[in-house]
Amino acid sequence: MTFTLAEAAACAAGKFADIVHADKNCSSSRRKPAAAARRGSLEEGSFEETFFRAPSPGEVYSLSRLARSLCDQGRVLTREARSLKRKLSVRERSVAKMTALMLRVYDEFLKLARTCNGRIFPSYEWLAKAAAVSISTVAEAIKVFVEVGLLDRQRRFRMVAVEGGGTRYAQTSNAYRVCVPQRVLSLLPRAFRPAPAPHGTVSSQHEQPADEDAYGDAPRPQSAPGQLNKSPLLRALADLRDAIERRASDSEFRTQS
Repeated sequence: MTFTLAEAAACAAGKFADIVHADKNCSSSRRKPAAAARRGSLEEGSFEETFFRAPSPGEVYSLSRLARSLCDQGRVLTREARSLKRKLSVRERSVAKMTALMLRVYDEFLKLARTCNGRIFPSYEWLAKAAAVSISTVAEAIKVFVEVGLLDRQRRFRMVAVEGGGTRYAQTSNAYRVCVPQRVLSLLPRAFRPAPAPHGTVSSQHEQPADEDAYGDAPRPQSAPGQLNKSPLLRALADLRDAIERRASDSEFRTQS
């Protein structure tokens, strides 16, 4: 049997393709590629002690009231822009994105900040269940809060063992920190802006750094997110703390007015 040059080349190419395809199938069954961590992620356990911050007395209630004021102001800005036929600025657009459902998500962040002493690292699934919203709403809310400045976020990864030996990167829950949105405070009426810290308090903080370091090194109590729902005593203590913070914040608000 004789072959032309073209037929011989086609036959050789077909056999080579079969060999390559079989080799790919074998290699894919032997190992799986390592999953890469998202850009900007830090390894779990390498930064949390300097990232997390315990809220000061009254700060949680003030942030809750501030977030609601920003949400209301976003609707006002949207109506004004529509009536005056003008475009919203970048800061105004970020505030206008806030919704009532997003505020429910932020309330869960504030609860964790208060009960867990500022150590906030819930999953999207946990937040969605606690706030009774969808996971997509949680993702959008976190994005908006970071834009506005109500929330700081740091992505994290961990090293996990893989079958056959070795390790790979695996994305884990983010670390969060609630904060005052300095970049958008000027959009609020003066009566709704938080009062600055007293001058004496700021001076004492700068004059006694050693005492602050000593308190910072002291062990801090931690509470699991779901522990409040299981213990009546913890719920009662949390309600008492809310009342004290609310009274302190209202007193501060009346002094400012």
